[in-house]
Amino acid sequence: MKVRFGTALLIGILAIAFDWSCKNNNIVGTSVPTSATISGTVTSSLSSSPVTGASVILIYGSVRDTTYTGSDGKFQLPPLEISSDTAGVNVTLIVSATGFKSRTYSNINVKGDLSLPITLDIDPAFYAIILGVVRDSSTAYPLRDASVSISLPGAVDTATTLQNGAFAIYINLEGLKSLPTTLTITKAGFKTYRSNLTLVSGTDSIGTIFLPIDKGSTIAHITGTVTDSRTGQPIPSVNVVLSSSIAGDSTKTLGDGTYRFDPNLQGQPSAPVTLTFRQTGYNDASANFTINSGESLTENVVMTSNYNYAIITGRVRDSLSGYVLAGAKVIVALSGNPGSNTKFMASLKSHSHSVSSIVLDSTTTFVDGSFSLAVNLFDLDSITATMTVSEPGYKVYQFVQTFVKGANYLGNILVSLDNSLTTAHITGYVTDIQSKLPISGVSVYVTTPIKVDSTKTSFGGSYSFDMNLQGLSSISGTLLFSLNSYNDTLINFSVNAGQTISNNISLSAKPVIVGGDSNTARGIARSISLLNISTQEISIHGVGKNETSILTFQVLDSLGFPIDINHKVTVTFVPSGIPVTQGGAYVTPTSAVSDGSGDVSTTINSGTAAGTIQLTAQIALSSGSFVKVFPNVVTVDGGFPDQAHFELNSNPPHSQNFAGYDWSEVAQGFTVQVGDKYGNPVAPKTAVYFTTSDGLGHPIGGIITAAGQTDVDGHANATLYSGKPLPQVPGLDSTLFGDGTGYAYVKSFTQGENSSIVSDSGLICFSASTGPILFNDSLSIAPVILHSGGSVNIPVHISDRFGNPLESGNVVSASVDVTPPPSNSGVTWKVSADGLPATLGDYLTRGYGSTEFVVVVSGTENVAINLAFTVTVTVTGRNSANAQVTNTFSGVLEP
Repeated sequence: MKVRFGTALLIGILAIAFDWSCKNNNIVGTSVPTSATISGTVTSSLSSSPVTGASVILIYGSVRDTTYTGSDGKFQLPPLEISSDTAGVNVTLIVSATGFKSRTYSNINVKGDLSLPITLDIDPAFYAIILGVVRDSSTAYPLRDASVSISLPGAVDTATTLQNGAFAIYINLEGLKSLPTTLTITKAGFKTYRSNLTLVSGTDSIGTIFLPIDKGSTIAHITGTVTDSRTGQPIPSVNVVLSSSIAGDSTKTLGDGTYRFDPNLQGQPSAPVTLTFRQTGYNDASANFTINSGESLTENVVMTSNYNYAIITGRVRDSLSGYVLAGAKVIVALSGNPGSNTKFMASLKSHSHSVSSIVLDSTTTFVDGSFSLAVNLFDLDSITATMTVSEPGYKVYQFVQTFVKGANYLGNILVSLDNSLTTAHITGYVTDIQSKLPISGVSVYVTTPIKVDSTKTSFGGSYSFDMNLQGLSSISGTLLFSLNSYNDTLINFSVNAGQTISNNISLSAKPVIVGGDSNTARGIARSISLLNISTQEISIHGVGKNETSILTFQVLDSLGFPIDINHKVTVTFVPSGIPVTQGGAYVTPTSAVSDGSGDVSTTINSGTAAGTIQLTAQIALSSGSFVKVFPNVVTVDGGFPDQAHFELNSNPPHSQNFAGYDWSEVAQGFTVQVGDKYGNPVAPKTAVYFTTSDGLGHPIGGIITAAGQTDVDGHANATLYSGKPLPQVPGLDSTLFGDGTGYAYVKSFTQGENSSIVSDSGLICFSASTGPILFNDSLSIAPVILHSGGSVNIPVHISDRFGNPLESGNVVSASVDVTPPPSNSGVTWKVSADGLPATLGDYLTRGYGSTEFVVVVSGTENVAINLAFTVTVTVTGRNSANAQVTNTFSGVLEP
């Protein structure tokens, strides 16, 4: 199995498009040959490794040649004949391989031998993409250079975490639907992490993985934060150099000013270390200390600005996904207003700087999207400058701002994709050649080397296509227009990237239709057919969702052919149903004249009541009779959220209790069901807000995704991530909830009819680490006396350290250890402990069955002798970090 892997998500997503197809790549010698050979290498854009077995198809004129790449990714096509003049020959290359998206390069002008580098983007449908972040379990600091491996049959694929701890592994499933595997993560000085996974195609984020420190290792750990002495703000991009007699390393601080080293002391118990911190605009700083083997040490450093610089920091992100953008170009230059920088210009001249060079500093963003610029202000306090941020494939972002001495933090800078760089637009109208009226329902087919697509013209006769040229400067293709009563029409087009072209077409009716009248070969109206409906489900008026549906009918003659413009008729529309009689639903227009293709349309508007709408379309004939059609076509639903149909629930298996008090970022899902007053789901994408509360209006218990949108079934979801401020709800019943520690309300609400608030809330327990298992106090004074053939009930208290129930799934067991008599005594016995549940259930409150239990100890013996026994109660689960918590009591089995 061949495995592809990546080291960063953006490397896999933002493949750099080729531009050699639209440039002059000719290799021209002193004379033009009469034949030429095209060769090259095909590689993966993700890993730069060669692609074996890729097919390369050459097309020019009537010639079509195919070859395949070898194990090195190289290919060579048979020689092609070219003209002896300087024009050369234009060819097309189509490159494809299993697991990759195919690429087409058109209009390559060949005048001599060509060697072409070709990269293919992976096809996500063939790959399992595993994403995650590795962090230190004690500090939550991201761990760089950790080794991440996936074990596969006959192969192991690895990746290395980046500076921000992130990793991505791309695995070719080779046509398999799923594949079981083992994920292993190792980092020197940390304990190894292993987990079983099932790989499926697509992207699977396994979230954050925390590695505990291996205290028995010879690896030491140094972390810290670098801040500005004047502002207290973190300083990103600081160069940090570690020097010692046994290890050397360097790194840069991240956007939050943090850094980390994990030096290997190579068997020595300790070693002296020097850290040096350097950043433009700041005085150098250093720290000297001794680090011990296996020790974790925090060294925070404060740097002092030399006050001659404006230090400008921030982070660049994709405006749509919020994902950080690495490698973006960031430039700070003099503002376009010369008057605002007169003093600065004078300072530049006085310091022998070229005033013609207005760029003050520039950089590129790091892997976490952060950047840091330093502008020398000389003797000034501030300067007005222009910031420019550019990234291939994105719109240039530019703004003017005044920067001062010291720290200038700009926060997140969001840049937008520039679709105009690669997208072409084709639009137009289709009309009847005689009447000049628009024709709806015409099938329009576009065919190009990289895309085949189709659409139908609208009621107004319009059509449009948006085509991503995938890095090509231009593309040619055909447009085919087809409707059963008109002659097919085919046209050619050529369009450039970013260009919009318009092709308006007039169609001519087919010349002969049997059964038509003597003048036009078309018959008069005899039937009506429902041709198209834009949507069969619309929302009640006022909820902000789609309230209309467009219905298009076609009027036919006696032989089933659409009538033409010379036999046009007026069609009248009459709606009926509860939405009409009780909610004011209506159609507009109430009548319309058929067009050149016999089509006629109207729009149904929903009104304020739910139900179905039947629409009658009818034609009055000259004979006095009517042609009618009665389709039940539209359902009106999706009213305002209603309090009686609004319900919030926590998701199983931890609907009432999850282990989240002593652990941050533990996820718990919530679902709210939202219906309208008719008992139907509200309109899809109805917004629902979520928050947490202590009952006094203060958010507690971590963070929860603020907004969710309902799906087609009226459900919206949110995820609560445990954390600070720690949860506590005062004033609860102490017998059930103690002092309220570990509890929080989760609330959801939205707006209903007449702007009313529709809401629901629920109490949930954030259970903490497991407390000690407690028995009756008397057990610590004297052992349990158990008579042979009888039983004893022992009360047992199992809870977290606050007395709250543990989360469901914790495993509970009781075992008995008996001190046996001598082997020759002839004594046989049996002692057992029962009564505890195998696993704890999902409970919110303390009490019998949730925190209070009974162990039933039973015993028998065949000889009058006392036997000593010990009962051990054990709890294992997430509340104890999957370790065991135990307690014991002793007893005596008597005759």
